[in-house]
Amino acid sequence: MEVEDHASAALVGLVRASLARRRLGGTETDRAETGPLIALDAKRALLRRIADAHGLALVYAIGTDIRLAPFDPIVHMLLGAPTGRDLIGRWQRVERYVHSRHRVRTERTGARDLVLAHVSERGDRPEPAEDLLIAGLLVGLLERRG
Repeated sequence: MEVEDHASAALVGLVRASLARRRLGGTETDRAETGPLIALDAKRALLRRIADAHGLALVYAIGTDIRLAPFDPIVHMLLGAPTGRDLIGRWQRVERYVHSRHRVRTERTGARDLVLAHVSERGDRPEPAEDLLIAGLLVGLLERRG
């Protein structure tokens, strides 16, 4: 069974692992996962619960916890990028397969910076908690890469 509006169950697993390390509850989702995908509304509900209970700063910090994640083939592939820009490019390719709506778009590039936007491909924009989770995740990946 395919989930129509979906997000990555692996990403939700990283959220759960971070909450468990911090000894915080709220790790359950509202709907059953379907293989590598989870219903988008279940992921959003989980992030809302975290933000409501602990604040948006925690959602960002959870994203950066990708630095602590055990071996994962996708993370390994992302970290193998020769540059930070290449890592972002790899992320942009992977997210097409693991998220039905949201993408990280490169808005502008400079000699030493990138301006990114987290956007929706279909109408509704990502919620603030979703923006912060992805921002934290990308920062954590870049930090882990060095």
